[in-house]
Amino acid sequence: MDPEEQRIAGVADVVAHIVAPALEAVLRPDEVDAASVARRAPSADPRHWYAELELSLVGERLVDRVYESTIDASVTDWRNRLASNLQDFVAESRFGWGEWRPLPDGWD
Repeated sequence: MDPEEQRIAGVADVVAHIVAPALEAVLRPDEVDAASVARRAPSADPRHWYAELELSLVGERLVDRVYESTIDASVTDWRNRLASNLQDFVAESRFGWGEWRPLPDGWD
């Protein structure tokens, strides 16, 4: 299925279509100490929710909202946003200070 047409139904979709590809594109496997994705609901309406990623990377912590059900953005937009945030995090971290990690060819 074309990523632009992909719909997110829950956390499993967020992990499969947004988080996993971005982590694989930017990070090295030995840099990820722990990762979790949680569904959060800011209201009682079950249609309104967001997914929050928490990472421990070489002893440093990153928390990022990686999906919001009420924002009209494609899966590709969310994945690109996370990849960009990860690139920035690595460049500003102690373990990757100043290192820019380009995305693989054909990423977009």
